Amino acid sequence: MNEAAGPSTEPVALRLSVGLTAHRDLRPEQEPQLRAQVRRFFEQLHAAFPDLPLRLISALADGGDQLVAEEALALGVELVVPLPMAQAEYERDFPTPASLARFRELLQRARVRELPLAPGNTEAAIQERGEARNRQYAQLGMFISVHCQVLLAL
Repeated sequence: MNEAAGPSTEPVALRLSVGLTAHRDLRPEQEPQLRAQVRRFFEQLHAAFPDLPLRLISALADGGDQLVAEEALALGVELVVPLPMAQAEYERDFPTPASLARFRELLQRARVRELPLAPGNTEAAIQERGEARNRQYAQLGMFISVHCQVLLAL
């Protein structure tokens, strides 16, 4: 801070950030119960911290990530999506056209940040399944865990 300029008068935008890690292979018969539990989780956080807007940090992977994002958005929670690689490359990991469409729809309602290449990685190396691509996903996990105050595991 520049001492001569004095303290800033702009309000600081504090948020309670919830990071997400979730299974991709949810059982369809469990989805209604999971949705209800996720809604209660966000409602309880809001009740406990009414002056802090909530933020969800999720990569929107197929399955639990998308389910939680849908519930969070329905409750007015801000969605931030860190992508472990360029969107077109990341989209190759979605198993079905339906899950890819769901990802793209949710992404339109989010703030997106593409993460840089992990040390030692190249664009060419992450196009193949293996160590380099796994490093990108590990970096994603670290980003989410470092940028949240609460970690939701589904």
